[in-house]
Amino acid sequence: MIKAVIFDMFETLVSLCKTEPYFGKDMAKDADIPLQDFGKKWHESEYERFTGKVTTEVVMTDVLKTFEKYSDELMSKIMEKRIAFKERAFEPKNMHPDIVPMLKALKENGLKTAVISNCYSEECAPIRNSLIFPLFDEVLLSWEQGVIKPDHKIFEIAMDKLGVKAEECLYVGDGGSDELKAAKEVGMNPVQATWYLQEGLNQPTGPMQEFRQAKEPMDIVKICKGRKPSDFLRVEGEHIVLRKAKEDDYRSMLKHIWGNEKVYQWMLFKPTYTEKEAIERCHRSIEYQKDNFAYFVALKDTDEAIGLCAIRELEPGHFEESGIGVGSEFQGKGYGKEIVSLLLKLGFTELGAIDFRYGYFQDNIRSKKVAEYFGFKYDHTEEMTRPWDGTVKVIDSCLLTRQEYMNRQKNTCLR
Repeated sequence: MIKAVIFDMFETLVSLCKTEPYFGKDMAKDADIPLQDFGKKWHESEYERFTGKVTTEVVMTDVLKTFEKYSDELMSKIMEKRIAFKERAFEPKNMHPDIVPMLKALKENGLKTAVISNCYSEECAPIRNSLIFPLFDEVLLSWEQGVIKPDHKIFEIAMDKLGVKAEECLYVGDGGSDELKAAKEVGMNPVQATWYLQEGLNQPTGPMQEFRQAKEPMDIVKICKGRKPSDFLRVEGEHIVLRKAKEDDYRSMLKHIWGNEKVYQWMLFKPTYTEKEAIERCHRSIEYQKDNFAYFVALKDTDEAIGLCAIRELEPGHFEESGIGVGSEFQGKGYGKEIVSLLLKLGFTELGAIDFRYGYFQDNIRSKKVAEYFGFKYDHTEEMTRPWDGTVKVIDSCLLTRQEYMNRQKNTCLR
């Protein structure tokens, strides 16, 4: 359960690329110092400027004096423009309009919030004077803490101050400074904020498909609340529909799945032989599907139930299919692949899966071919005793990562 959300600041809550810039190249121009010479002197002090060992004013003074450009007037001009640049980023007109509503919604839902920001001395005041500062329970600025991302220590300090465990934290950032990787390493649930990312801008990062992504600020609220099965009552494909069970499905399910030996030989569930049992089983399915991402598979043109499927979340972001079956007379028509395609889209696109696990009996050649078709990679083999008949089944478990899924989708679109 998520109890706290920890944010990066720049290019996540505010953007330095959405307003008139004043970066190093602009300071070099005002100081009339060649950019290469200025950059070498400026960047060699970056760690010290991030960790509070030296202020930007001290470094700028040293740079100007080194190149014999110093004057009180020039120094004041550069620092005033630098501070004004940082202040502009926090003006409402330059912020995504949903940042404040998102932060307020998180508080209203009882979640703690914090910021971890790698920042320089001149950025501390604009942050603390901003309209979003009061919306956080804790604000950790590297210049004040003496430690910067991706050092695990600053994440641990944040968790300690909030009184939460790593698995209870959502970390949201654009991905600069290897922050998402570090958040994952300490056990947090990382999410890449992509709402400020835009091609053509000089931003620290681009989309990182290996991480769950939030395209809009309010997606963070949805992630914290969790997407519910009731949000996805129907998933439509080209020829089939994944939908919730209905009372009158019992006959078709008995015929095609529950009482069909050609199907249940590949399943873990106990067969059903009579209409009375099928009616009871259909009712249990209806109740079960209310609180799970579980469905009957129906033909799109007739709505006849011909199969079943389900996925479940093992740990935050880690999903697996928990049963797929199609009536024997409907096999070999591509419905199996269409089911898996819809489940993968549900998992990766809608539920933000990091990876997706798929398992099949070793002797089930059809299921193995489906796994190979979608690019699942073998992970491990396990044995399981089927409860209803005592048969020992050998299962190959395969895995597909978010990055692999997105690459496949991209390549498919290019064909």
